[in-house]
Amino acid sequence: MYSKHMLRARYLFMVIPGVLYWCIASNWWLLDIAGIGTDENFIDLSWFYSYVECVQSLSDITLLTSTGCSSANNYGPVTTILFWLIVKSGAPIYMVGIFMIVAITATLVYLCLKLGRSSLLARIYQLLLILCPGMILLFERGNLDGIIFLGLTIIIFGLYGKRPSLSLVLLVVLSLIKFYTIFVVVFLILLEKSSMKKKITKIIFSLSPVLFFALLIVDKIPYNWFLSFGSFMPLAYIDFALKEFSLTPKIIEFLIAQIEVRIFLGAIISFLIFMFFYRFVTIYRILIKETFEISSNSKVISSSDVYFIGVSIVFISCYFLSTNYDYRMVFLVPSLILLDKKVYGKISQNSFLTFLAISTLWIGSVYSGPRYFLQAAQFLGDISANLLVGVLVVYIIGCPNFSVFSSLNRALRNR
Repeated sequence: MYSKHMLRARYLFMVIPGVLYWCIASNWWLLDIAGIGTDENFIDLSWFYSYVECVQSLSDITLLTSTGCSSANNYGPVTTILFWLIVKSGAPIYMVGIFMIVAITATLVYLCLKLGRSSLLARIYQLLLILCPGMILLFERGNLDGIIFLGLTIIIFGLYGKRPSLSLVLLVVLSLIKFYTIFVVVFLILLEKSSMKKKITKIIFSLSPVLFFALLIVDKIPYNWFLSFGSFMPLAYIDFALKEFSLTPKIIEFLIAQIEVRIFLGAIISFLIFMFFYRFVTIYRILIKETFEISSNSKVISSSDVYFIGVSIVFISCYFLSTNYDYRMVFLVPSLILLDKKVYGKISQNSFLTFLAISTLWIGSVYSGPRYFLQAAQFLGDISANLLVGVLVVYIIGCPNFSVFSSLNRALRNR
């Protein structure tokens, strides 16, 4: 039974419509003072609308070079077909943008009420997650990640338990909008109770169309440290330090320009940061050990577990690709809501985990102020994101149902 205090804590979510209305009415004033606001609402949606209107014919989608339309931000034909249907339905940009805001916030609040903790402090924490700067940026731009988040949530909770094969097909289609959800498909295939040969065959079959379209746009993937939480971040700060002395070595420019190099170095850097804190910071080492124990002791993997690991995998993959823009916090927020419930009362370092979450989502999103304050705040946010990714990775490795990690799981438990 819920206590009266727990029931009353739900009313905190009534703040959300007022805050978002104020954001829209003030032309996203919070983003303007941070220096990342734009001159129009839902600018990312606007781009797709203008692109579809330029293409004019659905058949021209496969002939991008012949249309004379800019395809710089195009994510493939599935994305264009989706927006072709939206545009041709006559739905105005503003209506689609508002619908996305309402649908995303309603989904997150529902997750809080059904799968999150119900105390007053927990509701305040959840409110801070939902209204973090990255989420506000997502709403202001009407970014496509909001649609992917909704699709991922509906597929896992609505279909996966009943029709897993159909769910995989739909997730592959979703990954043709933006490719990083394909990692969730790989995870779900590895969860299946079948031979490794069958799993590998299904993974190759699922990856093929995604890799084809990913290779077409890989050279268009931008790198922007200012709006990104990524594994490559430490080298960006080295770049800042060198520029203080008017030094601009070509090696830094090369590393930033090559996404393959960024991913490789980012993984190494993140691992070194993780190991440093694990070795020398007691509170983090305890957090990691207790998180692993909680994960490895879980007996049954439910739909909420699948969802938690799924959104975590999306965030982790974006993190290591070093193009993890702030609005992709939409995948981290539900992960943190569910993780908070999983570890509460079972872990001694829950307050430190909360600190890492708030530091990542809020302090790491400081965009204005004196130069060194700005860099220090974002550096703290980047370090916190790195440590938070470490917690999520350890939880996934510890999951006994994730057979690909079963031998590693047993080895770690026997240490």
